[in-house]
Amino acid sequence: MRIMILTAALAVATQAQAQIVDGRPPAGSVRFIQTYWKQGLDPSDLTTTQTASLLTGYVPVRPGSELRVLIAAGATHLDAGSCDYDLSGLADVRLLYSHVVRDGRVLLNFGVNLPTGPTELDVEDYFVMDVLTREFLLFPLRRLGEGLGVSVAGSWATVSGPYRLGLSAGYRVTGSYEEYDGMGSYDPGNQLSLQVDIQRSIREIALDATVEFATHGVDRLHGDRIYSQGKQLSFSVDALLDRSAYAAKARLSYVARGRSEAFDQEEELLYRLKYYGDQFYLAGQITWQNRPPWQFGPRFLLQINEGSEVRHGPSRVLGVGGQVARQFDNGLFLTLESILLNGSADDGDIDLFGFQCGLMLARAF
Repeated sequence: MRIMILTAALAVATQAQAQIVDGRPPAGSVRFIQTYWKQGLDPSDLTTTQTASLLTGYVPVRPGSELRVLIAAGATHLDAGSCDYDLSGLADVRLLYSHVVRDGRVLLNFGVNLPTGPTELDVEDYFVMDVLTREFLLFPLRRLGEGLGVSVAGSWATVSGPYRLGLSAGYRVTGSYEEYDGMGSYDPGNQLSLQVDIQRSIREIALDATVEFATHGVDRLHGDRIYSQGKQLSFSVDALLDRSAYAAKARLSYVARGRSEAFDQEEELLYRLKYYGDQFYLAGQITWQNRPPWQFGPRFLLQINEGSEVRHGPSRVLGVGGQVARQFDNGLFLTLESILLNGSADDGDIDLFGFQCGLMLARAF
């Protein structure tokens, strides 16, 4: 029952044209994100503060090949009224090697998840993890350590008239590890994903529609099955209007989740329910870019969760904010962004308030 950290960190590419551009220089970025959430509960509020650092790097290996690396670290503080809990450390390091073959029509990805993050968590860490995995709360870093993981993926692309079509398939294997102290060997189920991507431009608007199906194997503890995550089908549409004076982009997505299964110590079925409910997401951003080297503009998001049949009920979060960016002469790109978040969860029983602010430095070398 896992929510992936840093979604799309090792996502399968499905662009109709090769994403690897020969001659592109090495590049890197560092991003700092501060997130705060207050959950209005009776008799006291529950507040969570997370500071996350994300380091990404890109290195061309040879013509048609590249290597990407993602290193993340975070510190989360949970104030539960009479008790405080902390969880911090380096997350697992993720590597992705990509290679283009067949005139750029086929893209092969090989990913590795290095188990550098903390495992064997204690009871206090469990309370922090319980909050980080609540789907109605937006955190950039939801998990620190897992087992050694390997992923392979392949994408094929073609062009037909105004359409660009991409098909991809990926498989991820995560090795066993001890998630909590004394828990024993926990073996997460492997994941298979299939994706279809269609792109085309209508007048000045570039559209990108994606459909993805994902299914997971059975999670096991000491070799016995304990949990089977439900299948997932997601739909998304991205739109981009890029003009000399401004750029506007929007994203609309819907994730439909099947029911998950939990098993007792005798591997008998305990329940078949939705551990995570369906999710609707809408986000948009406008960037004025007619005053170089500055760029700035507003942004918003709306996230609606159907609710879990096991944990919390329906939720709704609305966010409004903005960003400002500057390009420097030495190639350094600086971005500052912030967003104010408000909503409710558990069918209105929990009031939500939060904010998120970030700073990113990016540069090509």
